[in-house]
Amino acid sequence: MLVVLFAVAAGAFVHLQSEADAKQAAVADANFAATRAARQIQLGFETFRAVTAPTASSPTIAQVFTNPTLCNLSYAPIAAFDTGHVDVVRLDGSVVCSSLMPVGTTTYAGAKWLQASAPVVVAPTVDAANGNQVAVYAYPIPGKGFIAWFLDLKPLGPRLASEYGSGVHHLEFLVTTSDGSAIVARSVDSDKWTGAILSGTPFAQTADSTDRSDVAGNARWYGQPIVIAAGWKVYVGADRAAALSDAARFQNKQFEIVAVGLLAVLLGLLVVYRRVVRPIEQLRASVRSSRGLESPQLVPTGGPSEVADLGEDVNGLITSLKHEWAERESAQHNYLRLFAGSPIPIMFIDPRSGKFLEVNEAAASAFGYSHHEFAELTNGDIFAPADDEEAVQIAAIRSVGVGKSYVKAGPLTVLKKNGNLMRILVTSYEVTYGGRPARVSMIEDVTQKEKLERQLNQSQRLESLGQLAGGVAHDFNNLLGVILNFALFAKEKVLASGNGSPSASMQLAVRDIDRVVRAGESASRLTHQLLAFARREVIRPQSIDVNSVVADLEPLVGRTLGEHIEFVTSLGKDLWPALMDPGQLEQVLTNLAVNARDAMPQGGKLTIDCENVNVDDTYAAGRLGLKPGRFVRIRVTDTGTGMDGATLQRAFEPFFTTKAKGGGTGLGLATVYGIVNQAGGDVSIYSEQGVGTRVHVLIPAADQAPRPAEADLAPARQLASATILVVEDADDLREITELILTKNGYRVITTSSGTEALEAVKNHAGVIDLLLTDVVMPHMQGPELVKRVSARYPEIRVLYMSGYAQTILGDGGTLAEGVLLLEKPFTEPVLLAKVEQALHVAVLVAS
Repeated sequence: MLVVLFAVAAGAFVHLQSEADAKQAAVADANFAATRAARQIQLGFETFRAVTAPTASSPTIAQVFTNPTLCNLSYAPIAAFDTGHVDVVRLDGSVVCSSLMPVGTTTYAGAKWLQASAPVVVAPTVDAANGNQVAVYAYPIPGKGFIAWFLDLKPLGPRLASEYGSGVHHLEFLVTTSDGSAIVARSVDSDKWTGAILSGTPFAQTADSTDRSDVAGNARWYGQPIVIAAGWKVYVGADRAAALSDAARFQNKQFEIVAVGLLAVLLGLLVVYRRVVRPIEQLRASVRSSRGLESPQLVPTGGPSEVADLGEDVNGLITSLKHEWAERESAQHNYLRLFAGSPIPIMFIDPRSGKFLEVNEAAASAFGYSHHEFAELTNGDIFAPADDEEAVQIAAIRSVGVGKSYVKAGPLTVLKKNGNLMRILVTSYEVTYGGRPARVSMIEDVTQKEKLERQLNQSQRLESLGQLAGGVAHDFNNLLGVILNFALFAKEKVLASGNGSPSASMQLAVRDIDRVVRAGESASRLTHQLLAFARREVIRPQSIDVNSVVADLEPLVGRTLGEHIEFVTSLGKDLWPALMDPGQLEQVLTNLAVNARDAMPQGGKLTIDCENVNVDDTYAAGRLGLKPGRFVRIRVTDTGTGMDGATLQRAFEPFFTTKAKGGGTGLGLATVYGIVNQAGGDVSIYSEQGVGTRVHVLIPAADQAPRPAEADLAPARQLASATILVVEDADDLREITELILTKNGYRVITTSSGTEALEAVKNHAGVIDLLLTDVVMPHMQGPELVKRVSARYPEIRVLYMSGYAQTILGDGGTLAEGVLLLEKPFTEPVLLAKVEQALHVAVLVAS
C-alpha cells in the first residue's frame, strides 16, 4: 500500500513539477535572451559614445561647421543597430553633413534632443530625413550643435530574435521606453508595432511582471532587464502554451515509467522480503558499526549470493574511498604548499562582506600586515583610489558577488600598513572556500613598472624637444654671430667718427649698441643652455675633484643666495674623482642653487653634500639610461616651498616654469637634466609642498686622479700672413668672418659650399695654410669636405666652426683628439685666438 501511495504521489509530483520545470526553463530562457539582448543594445550605445566623444572634441569637427565640404561621414552596423545614419546638426536643427548623401534640405528644428546639454537618447521618434521610426542618440558639441545617430528601429526586434531567439520556447522580443508608454521595437509584426502606443494593450493591462499576455493577447512568461544607457526595458516572453505542451509529453513518459516501476518494485519487494531482508539487516548492522571511524572497516560477507556480492561491493567501495581520501589529502597538501609558497600575493575574500578569509605569505609581506591583522580587515580597508576612475573600478570590484566568475581590474592604488602606496593589478575569480562561496584575488605589483613607463615617456618627450632645440641652435647661432659682430663693427665706426671724442648723441648710440651686444650675448648663453638640455653641447670631460669644485663655488653661490638664506656645504670624505666637464658641473650646481634661492623668498637653508655611492643592477633598472657602477652623488637640499606632483612631472621640460613672468626662462632644470645625462649620470628630484626639495645628481666616477692645474700658455701670435680658406653657407656670417680676418692681415678665400671650396683649392696656385669650415652645410657637410681636401693636401690645418657641432662629436658629445672647434656665435677676439691656435698647433704637429 505504501508503494502504491508513493507511486500516486510521485505521479502527482511529476505533474506539478514538470509544469513548474517548464515554467522555470521558459523563464530562464527568456531571462537569458533578454539579458543578452539588453547587453547588445547597451554595447551599441557605449560604442556610439566611445566613437563620438573624441570626434566631438577634435578641432576637425569645428572646421566642418564652417566648411561642410570637409565632412566625410558613413554609417556602419553597430551592435544590434544594423541600419541608420549619422548627421552633424546645428543648434537650429539644420544639417551640416550626413552619411545620407546628398544632405538635402532636412531639418530637425524643434526636436527635443536639440535642447540637451549632455548625451541623450530619444525614442521612438520619426526621422525627418526618411520617415522611419528611429532612436536618436545625440551627442552635444558645445556652442555649435550635435553629432546625432539615427538608428532604424523596425529591424531591431527581428535582429534580436534572430540572434538570441529560441525555437523551443517561441520567444518574442519587446523593447519599451523607460516609462512603458511606447513600444521601441518588437520582433513579431515589427512594421505594425514599432513606435506604437503600449497603453490599452493586454500587455500593459497585466500587473504580473512574469506571467502576462503579450500585446496581441497571447499568454507568455517574461524576463525583463533594463538598457542602462537609454533606460529602455527589454521584455522577452516565452510562449506558455508551447512550453506546457512539451511538458505534457514529458509527463506522459514519466507516468509510464512510474507505472512500470511500480510493478517492478512490487515484484522485487516480494523477492527481497523472502530472501534478502535478513542478510541485509546483518550487513547494515556491520556498516553502522563502522560509522564515525576515521578509517571504515571492511564488512563481513555471507548469506545469499546477491547479499554476498553486495558485501564484496561494499568492501570494494570502502577500499576505493580510502584510496580517494588519501589522494585528496595529498592534493590538499600540495595545494596548501602552492598557495603558501607562491611569490604572487593571493587572497581569499568573502564576496558579501569583503572580509579576508585567508592570505598567503606573499600577500602578508607585500602589504605589511600579519595573517591575524588581515583577518580583521576588509578589502575596502586597503584601497586608496587616486582618482574618480579608480573609485569606480574599486566600487565595481567590491560589488561583485556570487555568480561572476572572472574579474580583472587595475591599475589601482592600495595602502600598505606603513602608509606607503602601491599600484596593483587585480585578477579575481569565483571559488569555494570552506564549503561556502568565495573569491580568490591574485595581486600583481606594477608600481615599479608604471614608474619606468613614466620615465620612458618623459625621456621620449624630452628627446623630441632636444632634437628640436638642437636644430634651432644652428641657424640661431648664425644669426647671433651676425648681430653681435655687426653691432661691434657699428660701435667701432661710431667711436671712430668722433676722433676719439664722440658727441653726446653718439654716446647714446654707443650705449644702445652695447645693449644690443649684451642681448646677443644673453641669447648666446640661452642657445648654449638649449644645446646642453638637448645633450648636443660640446663637452671636454676630465677627471675632477668634486669637493674642490664645490668649495670654489661656495663664495660665489653664497653671494648669489643673499643673507636671508643659510648656505651649508658638506664635502665628501675620501671622495672619488668624477669624470665630467668642470665648467658644466659648475653650471649644474649654480642652476640648482639659484632654483633653491627662488623657492625660499622668505629665507631658509640650502645644503650641498657629496658622497660616494655604488649603483647596483636593481637601482639602475629603475632609471633609464643609468648603468651600474661607481658614482659620486651630489645632493642639493633646500627648505623652500616644494613642488606638487603635477609640477614635479614637468620639472625638466624646457621653458616650463612656475615663476612669475620675467622671473626665469624655465631652462635651469632642463639644462641640468641635459648636462648630467650627457655625462652618463642621472638626476632625480624629491619634493614635498611646504617641506622643501632635494635634487640627487649622480656623476660617473673617474678611474684616474685629477691632473694638477697647469698655467694656460697662450700660443705665440702668428704673423698675419697666412692664407685661409673660409667655407660658410650663411652669407652675412661669411662676410663678417672675411672682414675680421682681412682686417687683421690674413689672406682670405671665401666660398659658400663644399663644392665651391674644392674648386677653389684646385684652382689656387699658392699654399692654403688653414681651412676654416662650417660643420653643418647643405649638400656637403664640414667633415666630408675636410676629408676630401686633406686627401689632396695632407699638411693643411683645419678649424671647424659651428653653432651645432653634433656631426663631428663623438660618443658623449666629446671632440675627437686633435679636432679644433670655434663655437658660434663668436666675436673678433675669439675668432682670431682660435685661428692662431689652429695655426700654432698645426706647426707644432708638423714639427
